[in-house]
Amino acid sequence: ETLEGPDSGQECALNLLQETLQEGEYDLTGELVRFLVRSARDMRANAEDQGGEAGGGSWFGMIFGSLTPLSSASQREGLLSKAVHKFLSAHAAALIASRRLQDLATFVHKSGFDVVPLLREEKHGVCRLVSFRQAVREIEEAFAQEGAKQLISLADSELLLEAFRAAGLTEWVIVLATVLRRSPLLLNLFRDDRALWSVFLNSLAEDESYTTFLRELERGMAAG
Repeated sequence: ETLEGPDSGQECALNLLQETLQEGEYDLTGELVRFLVRSARDMRANAEDQGGEAGGGSWFGMIFGSLTPLSSASQREGLLSKAVHKFLSAHAAALIASRRLQDLATFVHKSGFDVVPLLREEKHGVCRLVSFRQAVREIEEAFAQEGAKQLISLADSELLLEAFRAAGLTEWVIVLATVLRRSPLLLNLFRDDRALWSVFLNSLAEDESYTTFLRELERGMAAG
């Protein structure tokens, strides 16, 4: 927080948070999120220590278009938390919509943002897959544009796969595991659902870039 007081420090941090999200500077994003969360908690704790609520209007009341000054520390804390969540949710949704899963994985890892509720909410929105083949193609292209296919870490990919599983988005688990050539994970899914395996096989049968991978999976399925 700055010498001008917590309001000014939080306002600067929120503005900087938006800029870092736009630029994909996720290391700094994580630091700003932690600062804002800590600042919100400290603001309320300080008000309680003083035996009352912090007074005075501020920019807090204008974050969502309201011109009503907020004097309650608990209200200010809640509004600050909502502002942070709003920015993080909007950014995550944009990454999903553009199929930039490498960036999404890094963003979730660095910021600590719980993406699972958003994935559930957007099941029929930005998370909706028109077709399996199209989804694989879109994500392959996104990885190729960023040179990310070889850069996505095991930890980040596991984090994202677990988020998709927790949100009940099995189709996303299959798409990402396919693009990353995660045969053990796919085999575990397909051995429990032979119909799903048949659909998967038919979807990629004509894609020469997956010929070797499909043969590997077929051997795994045959081995049981």
